[in-house]
Amino acid sequence: MKNELTFSSLIGTIRNIHNELVAQAGRAVNVSLTVRNWLIGCYISEYELRGADRAGYGERLLSSLLAELEKLNVSACGKRQLYQYLRFYQTYPQIGADTVRTIATPCPQGDYCCPEKSAISNRTFSDRFAKTSPSAFLLSYRAVGGNRGRYQASLL
Repeated sequence: MKNELTFSSLIGTIRNIHNELVAQAGRAVNVSLTVRNWLIGCYISEYELRGADRAGYGERLLSSLLAELEKLNVSACGKRQLYQYLRFYQTYPQIGADTVRTIATPCPQGDYCCPEKSAISNRTFSDRFAKTSPSAFLLSYRAVGGNRGRYQASLL
């Protein structure tokens, strides 16, 4: 008999659909959080370089940013996390520029934040990060002591 539809096969099919789409949703969340963290780092970096009122914050920038973001209930933006997002962008400025350009808000200067072009491949940001969670990336990056060449080879 060819693929007879039974109650048991119906249960198996529904389970397979559920498992695949739950996994797909998890990958989409990981990509979104990675893009979010990269963009946060990008905007902090751009502010440090060109912010009109940056001199008023100086060394207190991340602490001041944390205080304001806490008031707005923005999650995962502790001082340490903000520093990690900044380091993430500074270490890999090229990885998301092309894809991020399609979703990023323009900078006040009229250009998109972090305008570098990706020169490493034609693969999209989501292709490169679909199976890498932001926290796993940050933990892995720290685990190799900031040796970006070693992690970059396995990531890209």
